[in-house]
Amino acid sequence: MPWIMDYFGGRTPHISTDAVDPETDRPWQDAVGLDKAVEVACVFHGDEKLFDRTDLPLGFILAKPRKAFPDMWAAQDSLMIISDALRDLIEAHDPGVHMIWPVTMQTKRGERYPGPFFGLVPMVHAAAISEKHGKVMVSEEKLIPATPIIREHISPRTTRLSGHDTGHVYPSKLPSAHIWWDHGLTDNYLLISDALHGAIKDAKLKTLHFEKLSLVPETDDV
Repeated sequence: MPWIMDYFGGRTPHISTDAVDPETDRPWQDAVGLDKAVEVACVFHGDEKLFDRTDLPLGFILAKPRKAFPDMWAAQDSLMIISDALRDLIEAHDPGVHMIWPVTMQTKRGERYPGPFFGLVPMVHAAAISEKHGKVMVSEEKLIPATPIIREHISPRTTRLSGHDTGHVYPSKLPSAHIWWDHGLTDNYLLISDALHGAIKDAKLKTLHFEKLSLVPETDDV
C-alpha cells in the first residue's frame, strides 16, 4: 500500500535555510544564475527534468540555531534534506537509483553542524494516482463571453487531491521503486512504498508526514 507525503502534516516542519556555497557563503542562486536556480528548484518540486549535478546546492545557512535535526525535512525551495540513517534505508531499497549528495549545515556565524546531511531528489516518476477514484478537485475555468475576436478560451485543466489521505492508486501503475514522484494528477505528489514506510517506522526515524493511500479495485485497474 503506497503512502503519500504531506509537507504540512505531523510534527516535522519546514526548516528555514538559505542555500550557499559552503566555501564562500555566496548565495547559491548567484553562483548558478537565477534561471538555473529556478529550473533546479522546479526539479525539487517534482518536475521531470535533467540537470547538471554541479548546479546543486551544497551548503545551507540556518535562519535560527537548532540543537537537533529530524531525519527528513524540507529546506529552501522544498529540497528534501535527509539524515545518514534515512539515506541508508533509501539506498537499501533503491540502491543507486536516486540523486543523493552530501550537504553542509551551518549557523549564521559560520559554525558547522556535525551531520552528516544529504540532499535528496527522487529520480523515479510514475502516474499511479487515479483521478476518477477518491476525492479529487478539478478546476476548469472559461473566459466568457466568447467573441469573434477572442474565441472562447479554456484554461489548463488542473486536478489535485482534496486531502492527502483521499487518494487512490492503480496497482498496475505502481513503479518498482520505493520512492517516486507521481504525476497521475496535475499536482506532483511524492509517494513511498509500504516497505520503505515500514522500514522508516521500524527505525523510528523522524520524517515528513505520510498518509496511507487506497488501492483502486482490481476490476477498475486499467
